[in-house]
Formats: sequence, C-alpha cells, structure tokens
Amino acid sequence: MSAAQLDTLRNENDWDTITVGGETLNVEKSVITLNVNTFFDENDGSATIGAGRSLRDAIIIANNDPTNDYIINLGSGQTYFLTLGLADENNGLEGDLDIQNGANITIRTNGASPATINASTLLGDGDRVFDVLSGGALTLEKVIVTGGRTRGFVSGAGISNSGALNIFQSTITNNTTGNNANGGGIYNIGNATIVQSTINDNFASSGGGGISNEGDLTITHSTISGNCGISFRF
Repeated sequence: MSAAQLDTLRNENDWDTITVGGETLNVEKSVITLNVNTFFDENDGSATIGAGRSLRDAIIIANNDPTNDYIINLGSGQTYFLTLGLADENNGLEGDLDIQNGANITIRTNGASPATINASTLLGDGDRVFDVLSGGALTLEKVIVTGGRTRGFVSGAGISNSGALNIFQSTITNNTTGNNANGGGIYNIGNATIVQSTINDNFASSGGGGISNEGDLTITHSTISGNCGISFRF
C-alpha cells in the first residue's frame, strides 16, 4: 500500500456508539468482506437468491449494517454493468449505486487488472455510477468507473460525493452530465482524496468536465486530462 493509503487508514475513525439497556457505549467497528460472484445487476441483497451476490447486493447489505465497515471484492479484469432503472432515487435498489448515511464501504479489485463498473446500460436517460450521500463513505481501489450519464441539472455523472470519498489507483472516465450540470467525472461537495488515479475523457455541460469541487479535495500523483466543461474547471 502507498504512504497516502496508509495515512488514510491510520486517520480513519472506526469508532461508533451503540445503546444497550439505555446506556450509550463506544465500540470499534469490525470489517466484513463480501465477494461479488455474479455479473448480473440484482437487488435482492442476498448471495443465495437469484444469480448470486451482485455488486448492488453487496452495497445493499453494507448500507443496511452501518455498525460495521465493509470491503467488497470484484474480479480482476471483469466488467459489472448496471442495468436496473430508475434514475434520481436514493434507496440503492435501482439506478446508481448509493452509499447511504452511516455506511463505510471499500470496493476493490481482487487481482492485477482493474475491474470496471459501467452504467452505460442503464435504461432511459441513465444515471450516475455512484452517489455518496451525506454521512456515507466510499473508497475505491483499482476500479474503473464509466458510463455514467445524467439529465439536466444533475451533477456528478461518474461520482457525486456529499460524504467521504477516497480514490486509489482508479480511473474515472467517459461520464457525461446533462444540461446545466457540473462534474462529468466527479462532483464533490464533501471530502475527497484522489491518489495515483486518472480522471479523463469526461464531459460536463456547465463546468468541471473532470472534477467540479465545492468541498475539500486533495489530489496526489494523479492525471487529469482530456475532460471538457464549458467553464473548464479541471
């Protein structure tokens, strides 16, 4: 792991509180690992129903268990297409992949070649790839995020972040916002860290083709190129 990744893990607050018998107790969260074993986009939240445990299933499980942190493993070099519509909802069951309040999720490739998460197959007007809601935390390690597209005034086609976002050795590419929207690749109004990653070939109709930042953003040893936004921010 890089020095930046280690620093992020050292500084991460993995303590929470639970209430037992009316008394509030401090507890340290555990880490649960889930392996994605199907390429189908399912939302039953189970590894035993349907084709298996999909990426969306794993995220639903993590969202429903904010007491613990989750690591979700993807297959090396594999592509995971998002196919379940609707756009602009925040329950995680359809459309983009929502990281909800209280969830702390790491999605990483288990192997040498990055896995791809592709939202170009979402029906209709499409949707983002990821939406990190306020109070949620998402870490991407060696993952390609692509195919996000939004309708007018919806920013962050690749990733919209209102919580905490960490991107390591990953690529955010070929994501497009609708009219009057910012952040083709990433729209950040939370806290974001990008390390050894590439943000390229994204488009925003208003501004910030690659990244539109209105929060706290740290970028280290990364490439931002080939993006297009009318105001040309990043």
